[in-house]
Amino acid sequence: MSITYKKYYQTINSIKWPDRFLMGEGWRPGTLYHHLHQVRYFHAVKTVEAALEKNNASQLTILDMGYSPGTLGIILHEFLGSKIKLIGSGMGSTPAMIQELLDLKAYAEIHDADLDPLHYLYDSDAAASRIQVPDAAIDMVIAGEVFEHLSSPIHFIEEISRVLKKDGILFLTTPNVCYIGNIFRLLTKKSNFPPLEASTITIPEQRPHVRLYAAGEIRQLMADENLEEVKHYFIDGQDDKFRVKALSVRIKLFIIRCFYFIPHYRDQYIGIFYKPDMK
Repeated sequence: MSITYKKYYQTINSIKWPDRFLMGEGWRPGTLYHHLHQVRYFHAVKTVEAALEKNNASQLTILDMGYSPGTLGIILHEFLGSKIKLIGSGMGSTPAMIQELLDLKAYAEIHDADLDPLHYLYDSDAAASRIQVPDAAIDMVIAGEVFEHLSSPIHFIEEISRVLKKDGILFLTTPNVCYIGNIFRLLTKKSNFPPLEASTITIPEQRPHVRLYAAGEIRQLMADENLEEVKHYFIDGQDDKFRVKALSVRIKLFIIRCFYFIPHYRDQYIGIFYKPDMK
């Protein structure tokens, strides 16, 4: 039976989430479910579900790139269980977090990898610069909110193309540079870059957003590495039901969403690509 948003919504609220998801650093009062209710996770689940049906497959091998903190793995395991073998690849996890995710069976394997060798924080001794899976071993790659953090996405895309099987799928999400909220910020003399207190100017050891992309730019970058676009679309990326906001913020979001009838003004980009047979 197809997974509806109502079923998805009810399920993620019934999951017994690890405490770190509910009390971790950066969670603001009244917004405990903010991260869990990112709508992109629902679209990822639906894309995996569609791939299982299309391929009539008993199991898909999926690579979750930039998996930390493991939200997507827990959600996919809850809905699809043994129908997927999920591998996590990325940076920033503690040994305790990795073991927790493995114990929850959210991931079959987790590997450290730093796929941004042009970034000034890159350390060749700290993590592999290649994903630790063989060539053409993956049915689907999911890359959620990673693209915008890369100094250069070229090596990242090369690795995706390498590990994907023929006709393998890439599901990519990233903030939309054409988001109407960004335009409003510029019109009101504000920056659409991360605030100074959350930037490398203040916190040099972190990796904030480096660059946001237009849909055509992403299509071109993928095509250069033999990944063809199936489709792209734009969504309203957050479910606000459980978020507590000041009246002024709610009014601002209402005005912004009045422009969402123009799809490319929405805040979240989703792209689906495949790797064609080059014979």
